This record gives sequence, C-alpha cells and structure tokens, in this order.
Amino acid sequence: MAAAIATFMALPSVSQAAPLALTDPASPGETRPAAGQSLFDDLFRDGDGYALPYPFERLTAAIAKQNGGVRPRAVLIPLGRSLQRLSADPDYFGSPRVVVGVDAAGARAARHLKDRLFIGYQPKSTSLEVISYNQAAGRFEFQVVSNYTDARKPLVEYADRELCTGCHQGHAPIFPIAQWNETNANPGIAARMTGLGAAFHGVPVNRGIDEPDALDQAVLRANRLILAPFVWRQLCAAAPGLKPPDCRAALLLAALRWRLGGSRGPWRTAEDAVLAAALHAGLRKLAPDGVAIASPSLPDRNPLIELDAGVRPMEAVEPEGVYDPALPRAAHLLVGPADSAADLLALAVGAIGETIPPAVIVAIDAALARHAGAATSVAADCAVERVAGEIRFESTDPALALSGYVSSSGGGAISRLALRGRAPLGGLKVSAGPGRELRLAESALGLTARLATGERLSPLRLGDGRAEITVIDDVAALRRAVAAMDPSIIEAGPQGFAPMLMGGLARPAP
Repeated sequence: MAAAIATFMALPSVSQAAPLALTDPASPGETRPAAGQSLFDDLFRDGDGYALPYPFERLTAAIAKQNGGVRPRAVLIPLGRSLQRLSADPDYFGSPRVVVGVDAAGARAARHLKDRLFIGYQPKSTSLEVISYNQAAGRFEFQVVSNYTDARKPLVEYADRELCTGCHQGHAPIFPIAQWNETNANPGIAARMTGLGAAFHGVPVNRGIDEPDALDQAVLRANRLILAPFVWRQLCAAAPGLKPPDCRAALLLAALRWRLGGSRGPWRTAEDAVLAAALHAGLRKLAPDGVAIASPSLPDRNPLIELDAGVRPMEAVEPEGVYDPALPRAAHLLVGPADSAADLLALAVGAIGETIPPAVIVAIDAALARHAGAATSVAADCAVERVAGEIRFESTDPALALSGYVSSSGGGAISRLALRGRAPLGGLKVSAGPGRELRLAESALGLTARLATGERLSPLRLGDGRAEITVIDDVAALRRAVAAMDPSIIEAGPQGFAPMLMGGLARPAP
C-alpha cells in the first residue's frame, strides 16, 4: 500500500449521482510497474530468469508450501472466455484450461498469497496467464508465461495492461457467478472429459460447486483489496475531528484485534464509535454517492447449450452479447451512500485487516500470550455426559452458553461459546489439557482462542457440573504497543509495522 490511489472517475449511471470509482478500465496504467514487482515474481524469479516448477502439479505444490500447506482452489474450464480459449482447438475437452487461485492461508504461510495469486494454465499452448498482487504498487499485475515445459526455459512477460483491463475492468481477477456452468462443476462438462481420467494436472475431473464457489469468493475479495489504500490515505485524511495518524493508528489497532479474534464477522465495538463517525463524515465529503469498482462478476454461461444445438465448438467458445467479458459492466458498490457509520467501520477494518500477512498475526498472538492482563472469570452450570467415547458438554446459561465435545483421543471442538454481552464464537478446536482443563484454539490459523474483539480466553475448566472460563485482557498490551509506534511507520502502510510493533510487545508493561 505504498502507492496512493491515483485516479478517480465517475461511473455511468442512469441518474446524475454516481459513486466514486476506484478503478478505470480506460486508465490501465503502465504495463510494467513503476514500483515493486508481482507476487509471482517474488515467488519464482531467479536472477535474470525464472525457476518455475514443472509439471503444473509441482507448481501448485510449491505455491502450497509457501502458503503454509494450503493448496490453491482449482477448476477445469474447457470452453471459457479467456484469451487462451482457442488454444485447445479442435479438442477443447482434451485440454481444458486449469484455473487456480489461493483463497486461504495456513498458519505458517511464508508469503501473503490469499486472494492475491490466480493462474490460468493451458497445457496445449504450454502457457500460463498470471494475475498476482504487487504490494508496493497497490495493484494486481498481469503476466503471461510462454514455453512452460520441462524442455525449454519459460519466458515470463508482463502482459499488455491496456488489453487486459478491457475485460479485467477492475484491474483485478474476474470470474463467473453461480452456477459456474463453464467449469467441471457442471456434470455435463465433467462427463465430456472422462477420457482425461480421474484428474487432469492434479485437478479432479469430477467435482462439486465448492471449488468454483471458493474461487468466486476469492475473486470478490481480491477486487476489494483496492479499498484498503483508499481508506488508509484518502478517507483518514478526510475524517473530521481526527488527525490522519490517529485515524490510522485506531484502524490498525481495530484491524489487529479483528484478525486476532479470528476475523469473526463484521467488526463491532462501542469503543470505536468516534472513529466510525469520523470515517462516515469523511466519506460523505469524499464520495457522497458511495465508492465502487467495475463488477468482477461475469454472467454464468453454459456452452453445452450451443453444442447440443449443433453449434461448432470453435463458434460456441466465442462469447457474445452479455457473455462477452469485454462488454462494459455495471458499477459494483463497495460502500453505499446508505451504509451506516458502523457498517463503514466494519468494512474499513476488514479491508485493513486483510492486508496483514497471516505470519504477522501468528507472531503477535504468540507475543501477546506472554503478557498478563485484567482477568474476568465466568462460570455456569454445565451438563457433561459420556457418549460413544466422547465427553459432551452443554450449558444454556446466558452468562456462559456452551456446546462442544472432546474425544477419547484428546481432540474435539466447540460449536458455540457465548459470554453475556459478547459476540458468540464457533469453530474452536479443543485439546485435552492437564486435569479437567480443555485448551482452546481458533481453527483456521491455530491462534489462541480469543473473543471476537481480541481478548484471550483461558482453557475451559469442567468439573462437578460446572464450566468456567477466564477472559484475559492482553489487548491492553497491544494498545500500548500501537500507541508507542512512530506515526511515519504506520503511515507507510499496515504491512511494514511488524518489527516495531513486535519490539513494543517485547517490552514489559509499565
């Protein structure tokens, strides 16, 4: 987020009012970035060339390794709408395009890949189309890889950005909406590819809608990445009653707490009411009709309808009318004029929070666990029973509502944990501790179990028909560390703050 948003324009509208557009397909920018490089280059550039694992399964495995063990999502698209669409002619179902994207991260992810790396691979043309994020420039880069084989050196080039943004009008990935009938989630498409075997370049030929749905969600989030620099620079500068450094520090603290709490739903806390009101007033001044990008969603298209009607594959693969990705698309509102101050704050906190790499959150969580804090214990009656080798526990007390289990092997889960006046938690992992204690952890990154607002939870104690848990306010240590940071470090963006913040957390409380 080192570069500010450079161009704003009004999108066409049926009324005189129009949202502020954060991207303009008519202003694609330079093909080669003026600052930084693509995430794909960060991963695979090797001196003057590239060290790209081959075959494609090894490439996705290398990405998964950098992503903490979490593999990219993947689908097969034999008759798609990309520039590679004619490459497999005439045997489209014999060489479908493989589309992958990173939609989640592991706890030990070495790189911040989630929603930032998408690849389309066409084996017949031995080529890749790559869309990956450039953190320094605050934009996605478009690249083409030729000669992707085991026998030749791959040629990696930045693609003509003007050509790319004709379809990628938000300067980011695009994807069809449900039911994703171009992909192998369509049983008819999968049935025509049975000659490929069970999998094609590591991607199962038969698969349900979970994969394209996950890719679709990742694409939507990827297009929202541009909101973070807008909030950080323009909106904080326009927020009345708050100095920009104070606005950014408050946003950073809220974003860290949101991520530490497992990113559980929209950020909601009364203590940020002043920040929410200031951001809301700033938005009314900057963009009274809201903030938008070009929609990244393409209409769903089923090419089998034309094939079954006798249309030749080469003609069926050509998108026409509303299915043409080069057709100008309507504005997609990121922030609407009717959004409340609380809604805007939640969106802003989420946007800033998603810029923070998982490894930084894991390190901060571990550092905070070494801090004490004000402790509040809550106890309630709890039914405990042994069923089929499991210990199941449940409490309906409003002070501590609880439902979960632990197996004889020591593992388990809590489906619901709710303290009075706090947002309920779910999806917590359980492991047996000493005595009657159960250690709790957040599922996705394995973080310490915390409230949605970031405060740490002690192990759960069960015994004699009672359950007890303690809330430890180690957020106070985080608040002190953020307050002590150099404002210029914060201003540069929420990615470069980690060393200074970790130094602050290493110091004992005054």
